[in-house]
Amino acid sequence: MDIMHENLLGAISDKAHHDKRSFIKDGIIDEKKWIASPLRILFILKEAYDKDGDGYDLRHTIREEWRGPKHKMWRLAGSLASALTQISCGFNPYFEDDNTAEVAAKEALLSSAIVNLKKSNGKSSSRLDDVKHFAEIDADEISKQITIINPKVIICGNTWSIVEEFIIKDATRIHEMVWKTESKIIFDIWHPANRYPNQLNYWALVGVALNSGVIGSNLTS
Repeated sequence: MDIMHENLLGAISDKAHHDKRSFIKDGIIDEKKWIASPLRILFILKEAYDKDGDGYDLRHTIREEWRGPKHKMWRLAGSLASALTQISCGFNPYFEDDNTAEVAAKEALLSSAIVNLKKSNGKSSSRLDDVKHFAEIDADEISKQITIINPKVIICGNTWSIVEEFIIKDATRIHEMVWKTESKIIFDIWHPANRYPNQLNYWALVGVALNSGVIGSNLTS
């Protein structure tokens, strides 16, 4: 693990508003796969659910315990990351309930990173004002976290309005759902835990990526 990143997570967890609350670590899921990834996709989400209230390491849970996507939300996240990877490599994206698609989604998720705006006491149903409150207080640290992670592509799961206000303020809009900074492409889409069918989420992102012209080498230039 990157020492600078781990120290930063420790500094966040020590802040007063996280004290005695179940803190959930996030970041790069699998560092070796991340380094090899052509896109280095970061999901910026709201909060991670902690049903036991003890706190945990989300990266370890996905990588070591689940060994890839588990539950509808994470299967969709993996599929979305897989779709963008296929587009960037010049392949036609696909969404099929077969072993090939499942393997591709697993590899894409393990090659990704996750940052939650609210890092402690996560609930199964998020309140946007609550998430916004935590994001504002931790904005400097979250900004540093993103800098350390250094993604090429960011997928905001219904979090862009908060991210744009407090964390990434230098992005230029290039499409209805796509923003760009000097070094990053940002997609603003539904949160992967939404109740729409996974196929609808998948093809919506594919359509946005293709229609915006953010494909191939343009995706990371």
